[in-house]
Amino acid sequence: MMISTVLVISAIVIFPCFYNETNAQQAFRENNFLRTERIPSVADSNLEVELVVGGLQIPTTMAFLGPDDFIVLEKDKGTVIRVTNGIISSKPLLDVSVANSVERGMLGVAVSKNASKTFVFLYHTEINGNDSDDRKGLQPLANRIYRYELVGNELVNPILLLDLPANPGPRHNGGAIEIGPDNNLYIPIGDVDASFKKPIIRTMTQNFGDALVADGRSGILRVTQDGQPVGEGILGNSMPLKLYYAYGIRNSFGLGFDPVTNNLWETENGPTHGDEVNLVYPGFNSGWHEMYGFSYSQQKFDISKLVTFDGKGKYSEPKLVWGRTAGLTSLIFLNSDKLGTQYRNDMFVGDVHNGRIYNFKLNADRTELALPKSLPSKFFTSLNATGVDEILFGQGFGGITDLTVGPDGYLYVVSIGQGKIFRILPNLPNSNDMRITSEEQQNISATNLSETNGIGDAQIEEQQNTLTTNLSGDSDSADNNNELLISISPLKDPVTRGESQNTTITVIDAASRAVANAEIDGNLIYPGDNFEKEFSGVTDSQGKFVYSWIIGEKGDVGPLAIEVEVSSHGYPPSSAVGSFDIVESSAQSE
Repeated sequence: MMISTVLVISAIVIFPCFYNETNAQQAFRENNFLRTERIPSVADSNLEVELVVGGLQIPTTMAFLGPDDFIVLEKDKGTVIRVTNGIISSKPLLDVSVANSVERGMLGVAVSKNASKTFVFLYHTEINGNDSDDRKGLQPLANRIYRYELVGNELVNPILLLDLPANPGPRHNGGAIEIGPDNNLYIPIGDVDASFKKPIIRTMTQNFGDALVADGRSGILRVTQDGQPVGEGILGNSMPLKLYYAYGIRNSFGLGFDPVTNNLWETENGPTHGDEVNLVYPGFNSGWHEMYGFSYSQQKFDISKLVTFDGKGKYSEPKLVWGRTAGLTSLIFLNSDKLGTQYRNDMFVGDVHNGRIYNFKLNADRTELALPKSLPSKFFTSLNATGVDEILFGQGFGGITDLTVGPDGYLYVVSIGQGKIFRILPNLPNSNDMRITSEEQQNISATNLSETNGIGDAQIEEQQNTLTTNLSGDSDSADNNNELLISISPLKDPVTRGESQNTTITVIDAASRAVANAEIDGNLIYPGDNFEKEFSGVTDSQGKFVYSWIIGEKGDVGPLAIEVEVSSHGYPPSSAVGSFDIVESSAQSE
């Protein structure tokens, strides 16, 4: 339904689901991102990582207002925070009620300036109640995009631009907002769990052939900064199909425009495998719900089943696929040479499950990723496959939800897992100089901000102490050299339905010593993204724990992921992911 300039349709973070056999109801895990207090690092010895601000509560995305002045969103609180010179303002720019279960919440932000006004665009899951009331059963109103004006230290004059689906949910809401070279807004939104969770909502934009044409889900939408359609529709002129730039999107939280060609690129996540990097042209069909990953890897894929909208839409293969999910999030191009001319216009991609940043160069016409020769193919069999180290730019960031190039030309990283924002920049002469420079800057900032933003002395002192401690990193160095290292070894790979299976989890420390009495919390994520099984235990004197079970008929055939979290006194928590394939028995396949 269309009402004046507002589209009513009904809309990041990546979390699997599990099926509770006892209660016979579906539920979803919270906060399935990497939590760590490790000090992050980068592979290039000429670069270093600097803490910009800490103490944030589940931050999702950020956008710059000016040099050393940016906005950051807090997912579960529905707050829009301003940070100036590393100091958090005493009062949020905005605080709205959000549904925040799993992937719902305050999700995306973009900033646009003209001669007289600064517009701030926000994507959030709105609820008519209090924060988190959806966890108590109250359904969200919608995933909504508003345009605000920044006046002083407030966001005012909200205008509703898009009203997108939030049900059944609570996952696959998308939420990133990208302003394109054409000055229009580009917004990814997934299937909002409608492809398998009852009530199943079928649309042609999800590649259901005989279904509703579109309702705002499973696409990359394009609108003007006033919320209007951009010219003629790419796929058709009925609403809301007219807004679709691309379709068949399962779960995306990363868009980026190549500054050289203006081509749009996207990250997308599969259920337990099949995470993708895609080149997105007008009318691009990513293939969901019929397929994910490379089409040739699908056992029963038939390209004729894909919806084409009378030839206006076209499927194309991903440019890169992760064999085991990494939880890809932000994708950007570094349109700066501040990190070195070798990185200028390179692509950078973050992930939420491992706290990694990947670096990619493009080929001459910038339509393919120029992968190192050590990578055997465009398909990573595992997170540590041969050649992956050559594209690994940084790690140890906790779950990453956003990458941004600042006005200073440096790379900024939002860590949802650490509640911090980091900056990657060239090395300073020595770490002590970095710490002193940061302290002096904080003192100057505190003086200025206390006069203008009403920040109390105690709050400034607390934030300065936090920054100085984390920048120096001295207090954490011993712990970070004593990590828990985890290996996951399935007995059989592949295994057929109905067979028994066990997996051995081994925990050692950085000195290769067995860690006894380590607490194991694990999760088996079956193929098809619709069944999970939890387990737990304690390692023996050899640092081993063996878990056995019967492979039943739940889920689909394909890779089963084993997620493990380990904790032990005296060590920081650690996590790992393993997998094996489930196949049909020969009798079944016949």
